[in-house]
Amino acid sequence: WNIHRIVDGANDNLSGCYMGIAILKQLHDAGITLENTEVGVILSGSEEAGLRGSKAWCEAHKGEFQDVPTFILSYETINDPKYLMTNYRDLNGTVKVDKDVSDLFMEAAKAVDIPCKKGWVPPLGGATDSAAFAQAGFRATGVTGLNHKLENYYHTRRDTYDNMNTNGLANCFAASVKALEMFDNGA
Repeated sequence: WNIHRIVDGANDNLSGCYMGIAILKQLHDAGITLENTEVGVILSGSEEAGLRGSKAWCEAHKGEFQDVPTFILSYETINDPKYLMTNYRDLNGTVKVDKDVSDLFMEAAKAVDIPCKKGWVPPLGGATDSAAFAQAGFRATGVTGLNHKLENYYHTRRDTYDNMNTNGLANCFAASVKALEMFDNGA
């Protein structure tokens, strides 16, 4: 054990960053231009220190997306496929997120036969960036893929790339791509 060793935070939350980047890369590599949708990826920091990155983004972009339907999927610790979940409440259960966005992800997962639970970030479970987006009035939901009876890699020096779960990432990716397709088609 070395206190000077830096750990990449592969699951929390490079896995969430990866999800957005992978979707953009797939669209680009496949030459796909969406008919009705513009896709953006927000990579914010300081989620563990009071959602500072997402709050700063919300403040910087206040009112910018009110003229077009805008949904935000906020990914947090995408690991075990049996725990893939759409969070209908966030910030220890105190913040209600957008039901339509949450329902869209659930429907997309079902459409591609990916198991996904309907749930919430429980008390003492912390928060995802979707809490800050929802509090700022954006239509958002959080998508998680972790056991809330926290695993030994969570917030420890064990959160390295070799503890990532490719099936969990693949399932979340498939459901996310389907959600994007459904959103583009006006679902």
